[in-house]
Amino acid sequence: MNTIAFIDTEVDPTSGKILDIGSVKNNGSYFHSASIKDFIHFLNGTKFVCGHNILKHDIKYVGEAIEKVGINSTKYN
Repeated sequence: MNTIAFIDTEVDPTSGKILDIGSVKNNGSYFHSASIKDFIHFLNGTKFVCGHNILKHDIKYVGEAIEKVGINSTKYN
């Protein structure tokens, strides 16, 4: 089965600093942290990412992390 991660980011609008990344996979595992390094580890093995406003917001902040695990985040931009 292909793993899907549903993601959402909370970002400080002034500084652009990631305050929190929340994610849940279709297998029930979940992630809640501001650490990009830990987010990359969580995403390993994930085939797809999905989220509300992902293309206009989240990709700007976590796109590189998504790319590092082999998911093409620019395909739909």
